[in-house]
Parts: sequence; structure tokens; C-alpha cells
Amino acid sequence: MLVSFIRTITIYVLLMLAMRLMGKRQLGDLQPGELIITIIISDLAAIPITNTGVPLIQGLIPLITLVICELTVSAISLRSTGFRRRALGSPIVVIDNGTVVQKNLIRLRFTLDDLLGEVRNCSCASFADVAFAIVETDGKFSVIAADPSAPPPETLPRMVVSDGKIDKNELAAAGLDERSVRDAIDRKQLALRNVFYCFYLGGGKYDIVGRCAK
Repeated sequence: MLVSFIRTITIYVLLMLAMRLMGKRQLGDLQPGELIITIIISDLAAIPITNTGVPLIQGLIPLITLVICELTVSAISLRSTGFRRRALGSPIVVIDNGTVVQKNLIRLRFTLDDLLGEVRNCSCASFADVAFAIVETDGKFSVIAADPSAPPPETLPRMVVSDGKIDKNELAAAGLDERSVRDAIDRKQLALRNVFYCFYLGGGKYDIVGRCAK
């Protein structure tokens, strides 16, 4: 039983790492852990069903272990933005104000044809018609179309605080320092730990929402 438990944990971790290395476009609509669970459980569940020589308990232990792994990862992800970023990745901007971010395209192994196809699927004729295009953590493609009647947005809104913690990566991407964010939170008469989320909208503007009372 212990061998089955250890082997299942090992396979889960290795597959999680493999999916992260394969890139977001391999994930489809599922997060890495969800895809791994789907693939492995479908195979593991067939073993005790089709092979009656295998004791049922040996088929159940790996399945239960995988469910525990997924629940544990989900619980930690809810409480730790650092773990969530390492396990699930971050949204990646591939078009910024009509300009393709080439280094991110290479990182995701997207070709220009792939990118143009995604842009067209979002009813934009060319890259110039796009204000921002983002590849989300689940591999989905999000497009914010440019408004020809309005000046281009100064910056992509950045969630600089999530669940009461400052996201230093988003802070750097927004070109902010921690003091300015804390000052904005103070003006809302909130403590940092009580901030549910804080978006920097550009031009010194913030969208700050406090936690609901439990």
C-alpha cells in the first residue's frame, strides 16, 4: 500500500512539472492539475475494473491519493499567491497596444499564424485592432479590442494586491512601488490584510475592494 501511495505521488509531481514545461497552449481549458487528474484517473480506474486479479484496495489507493493531491493543491493555491503562481503560472500579455510581444510569443511557442487566428476568432482583423491580448493560466486567449474613437489605454490594469498580499511581479509590471499601493489602500481606510483585490488602472487610479465580513 505504501509503495502504491509513493508511486502515485511521484507520478503526479512529475506530470505536473511536465505539463508546466510543455507550455500553456497544451493545456486547453484545464489547469495543469485538473488535466493530470483527468488523464491518470481514467487509466487507473480501468485497472481494478478490467483486471479482476488486482485487489480492489490497490486500485482505490492511487485514486484516493490523486484526489487528496488535487484538493491539497487547490487549498494551498487559495491561500498562497506565490504557490499559485508557481503551480499554475501567470497570465501572459502577447499583444500590447497593437504591438506583438515577441519574447512572450517565443516563450509560449506561438507562431504569428497561431496568434492571428486567435485574434480573428475574437473579431479583430489585425494586431493593430487589439489593445491587449492575454494568454490566461488555463490556456484561453483573451482579447481587449482597441477603440478607434478613444486614445489607447495607458496600461493594462494590473491586480497588484490579491487576498491581502501585494503581488510583486504585478507591481513591477505596473511600474509601481509598494509605498504608492499602500498609500492608496490607506486612503480607502483599509488595512492591507483586509483588501480582497486592488487593481492599478493607470494614471494613478486604483480599484480597491475590501474583504466581505465572514
